[in-house]
Amino acid sequence: MTLRSFAFVAALLGLVFAQLGRAALAAGSLSYDDPGMHFTAPDGWDRLDLTASEGSDHAPAAVFTYHAGKPDARSIVITITQDNESLTSFEGQHEQELRQNSDTTFINKKKATQLANGMPVYFVTSSSTSQNGGFVYRFEYVLIDGQRGITVSYVGGAGANENDALAALSSLYVVAYPGRRPSS
Repeated sequence: MTLRSFAFVAALLGLVFAQLGRAALAAGSLSYDDPGMHFTAPDGWDRLDLTASEGSDHAPAAVFTYHAGKPDARSIVITITQDNESLTSFEGQHEQELRQNSDTTFINKKKATQLANGMPVYFVTSSSTSQNGGFVYRFEYVLIDGQRGITVSYVGGAGANENDALAALSSLYVVAYPGRRPSS
């Protein structure tokens, strides 16, 4: 990996941390749970403490990092907003927001699919370039649970790919809010 790519990934993680405010690594759980959702990050990932940003719309509900500050750094970001639109409307709004955040965002693929438990979602892949010329790849599940719009994003630089993203996001389980997951 080139020094330029390393610098880009480090800058990418710096942007994630800057958006989170006083984020710090949290000891403990790699899971995010609420009454309508469950997600567990893969082994080897770290969870950031987001107590400073909880409760605000568009603020991440959870962030997990892998190899922060290294060339192969990745992040998983769960964002939840109040939304009771249709899935198609929410996904279109999300694409528009991605494009507004960067002139170079390209939606590579959008596919209507479902989670392992049957919840309908869109799986969206996009890429963009940074000012230093590096690429950022996003692989996202975009869904609604009846009351909320949810995006679960796997983000990385060079080497990030769809298969790794799907594996990392495979534990995602969402039901109609405020439903409950079945007991294991």
